[in-house]
Amino acid sequence: MDSLSVRVLFGLLLLVIPLYLFYAIGLKRLNTFVVSVVRMAVQLALVGMYMYWLFDQNSVWLNLLWLLLMSGVTTGMIIQQARLNYKVAFLPLFVSVFVSSLAVSLYVLKLVMNLDQVFTARWFIPVNVLFLSLSAETLGLVLREYFIGLVRFREHYYYKVGNGASWIQAVAPILRRALDRVYLSVSHQLSLTGIIVFPGLLIGLLMMGVNPWYGVLSTGLLLIATLAFQVIAVLLSVFLTRRIVTTVRGQLTDIISKKRLTHT
Repeated sequence: MDSLSVRVLFGLLLLVIPLYLFYAIGLKRLNTFVVSVVRMAVQLALVGMYMYWLFDQNSVWLNLLWLLLMSGVTTGMIIQQARLNYKVAFLPLFVSVFVSSLAVSLYVLKLVMNLDQVFTARWFIPVNVLFLSLSAETLGLVLREYFIGLVRFREHYYYKVGNGASWIQAVAPILRRALDRVYLSVSHQLSLTGIIVFPGLLIGLLMMGVNPWYGVLSTGLLLIATLAFQVIAVLLSVFLTRRIVTTVRGQLTDIISKKRLTHT
C-alpha cells in the first residue's frame, strides 16, 4: 500500500466508533445509517471524479458548460421551491441564474481577487458553487412570494396600471413585500450562517495555505458577492418573466394563478 491508501484506511477506521456504538445500543435504523454512508461515499466518489477531470482539463468551454448544467439544476430547485410551472418558468429563471452567476463571479475573480485567468477551474468553479448552493432556497422563496403576491394583490396592480403607472411601478410594492418577507426571516438566521457557513469557507482557505487575515477578508467578500448574486438574479427573473405574467395591455394572465402555482 502507498502512503495515501494507508491514510485513507486510517480515516475509514473512524467509522468503527459510531457503527459499534449504534450496534451496541441496538439502534433500530442501523441499516439506514449504513446505506446513507455508502450512498454518501458513492456520491463523493462521483463528484471527485468529474471535478478531477474538470480541474485537469481546465478548459474555458468545459467550465462554462459546467456552469450551464449547474444553473439548470439550481433553476429546477428554485422552481420546485417557488411551486411554479417548469415549462413556463424554466427558461427565464435559467437565464437569470446563469447570467447573474457568471457576471458576479467574473467581477469577483477579476476586480476583487485580481486574477489573470478568471476562467481557471481552481477559482471559477468553487466561487460559482458557493453562489448557487447558498442561494437556491432563498431565490425560490423570494420568487414564490412575488408570484403569490401578484395573485393576491392583482386589484392593487390593476389600480396602479389603470392610473398610468408603468409596469415596474405597479409591481414594485409586490416585489418589495416579497424581498421584505424573505430577507427579514433570513436576517434572523445570519448568526447561524456565521457559525456554520463562514467557518466552513474560512477553514477551506486556511487548509489551502491562505493567510488567516486574507482568508477572513476573502470569506466576507464572497458572502457579500453571494448576496449581490441573489438580488441580481431576482431582479432579472422578475424582468424576464414580465411577458409571461402580463399581457401586452398589462393585464395579469392565468399563468400565475392556479395553473402555474400549486399553492397560493
